[in-house]
Amino acid sequence: MIFLIYTSYSEPHRHYHTLAHPARMFQIARECSLALSWSEVLAIWFHDIIYNIPRDSNVSNEELSANMAEVHLEADEYPTEIINLTCNMIRDTEEELPEREERSDTIIDLDLWDLSSYHYWINRALIRKEYGHLSDEEWREGRIEWLKKMLARKTIYVSSHSSLDMEQQAQYNMKSELNHLQTGDHHVQSINSAEGTNI
Repeated sequence: MIFLIYTSYSEPHRHYHTLAHPARMFQIARECSLALSWSEVLAIWFHDIIYNIPRDSNVSNEELSANMAEVHLEADEYPTEIINLTCNMIRDTEEELPEREERSDTIIDLDLWDLSSYHYWINRALIRKEYGHLSDEEWREGRIEWLKKMLARKTIYVSSHSSLDMEQQAQYNMKSELNHLQTGDHHVQSINSAEGTNI
C-alpha cells in the first residue's frame, strides 16, 4: 500500500496533488489537535490516489479513488465498517457536496483548508500547472466555473473545526480571484487582507 500511495502521488502531471497535499492535511490535523479515526487517516491517503487530468471517463476521480481504496483495503483485510466509511469519506470530497456522510466533514474541511490561508495563490499556480494542457482562455473559463460553483455553496467549510474567520477569508480569496479572471484586474489584494483576518 505504501508503494501504491508513493507512486500515485508522484505521477509527473501532479504539482499540487502530490504527497505534500495529504502531508499538509495531517499537519493541519496535528496543529488543531484532531484525533483522527482510522477511516479518516485512510481517506486522507486515498482521496486523491486517482487524479486524472483530463479525466479518462465520466466517472469522477473521487469515485475512482474510492473504488481503488476499497480494493486495496479489502485485500489487506480491513474491517468492512472501516472500508465503507473510508470510501464514503473519499466520495464526499467531491466538490458538488452530494448527500454526505456527516463523519466526512473533517476530511472535507482539511482538504479545502488552504483556501483560507496564505497558501492560496501558491496552490492556485500549482493547480494551473496540472492543467497545462489547457490554453489560458480554457483555463480561465474552467476556473471561473469552479469558483462560482464553490461560492454558490451555503458555506465552504462544514465542520466544527473551522471558524468564521476561515470562511470569510476563503470566500475573500476566491472572490478576489474570480474578479481578477473576469475583469483582468491585476491589482488583486493578496493573502489575509479581508477585514484584517489572520489565518
